[in-house]
Amino acid sequence: MIKPFNVNVPQQVLDDLMLRIRNTHWPDEIMDSRWSYGTNLSYMKDMADYWFNTFNWRMVEDEINSFPNFIADIEGYKIHFLHIKGKGKRSVPLIITHGWPGSFLEMMHLIPLLVNNADFSFDVIIPSVPGFGFSDKITHPVVTASLLQTSGTD
Repeated sequence: MIKPFNVNVPQQVLDDLMLRIRNTHWPDEIMDSRWSYGTNLSYMKDMADYWFNTFNWRMVEDEINSFPNFIADIEGYKIHFLHIKGKGKRSVPLIITHGWPGSFLEMMHLIPLLVNNADFSFDVIIPSVPGFGFSDKITHPVVTASLLQTSGTD
């Protein structure tokens, strides 16, 4: 079964994240270790500062929700995906998946390039692979072949 989906992270979740970032207790760092022992501390502090002072999740939500989002129930797992139909006279289905670690968000900039040509375009499907984005985590050791198959949204 396929259902329309709208991203709307509860404000309480975002507030909790901001509190965690603000209250982070930073570890010590081995002098001049650069990235030899993990992430560079100054890089992590810059990233936390960006998330706390600059990043706007609600703007990202609006961008995600500007495209048709769906949840497919496949063998009891909820799999999130975007499905954008091409505007061309002839459109070919195209699935674009992200890698690990990654997110469907990385693929969204491709959508206008693939769907807007009046002569030839693609019907783009961008799933959140299981365990990422808004898809369920896989709780069994084997992912069956049917989880990897696509379903239409018509």
